[in-house]
Amino acid sequence: MLKNKTYDERISDLKSNLISFVLALIGFIFSIYMQSMAYWSNDSMLWYWIGAILSYICAAGSAVTLILNKNKNSVLSISCLILMIVTVMLFLVTIFWTTFIIIAGQSGM
Repeated sequence: MLKNKTYDERISDLKSNLISFVLALIGFIFSIYMQSMAYWSNDSMLWYWIGAILSYICAAGSAVTLILNKNKNSVLSISCLILMIVTVMLFLVTIFWTTFIIIAGQSGM
């Protein structure tokens, strides 16, 4: 049985979706700048790997937040649904791009 949510429940869902979106966005930014972080240190790849790890952590945090927020017994508002779709696309791109850059870097491209 589907139930309609109160205003406070909808705002709470939107807030948790926004948190998930912000985490996905931060992970995406780390995945973009990860390559240039390799040049921050002259003798090691420390910042490169820190950028990669932070990218993965933010993407995983975004996914976990979305999973915990998902309530199967209620109707999602259209704004929450759109935000969830954008967030999922963003953290998937983050994971695939970071993995691609790591594989390309390890193969010597």
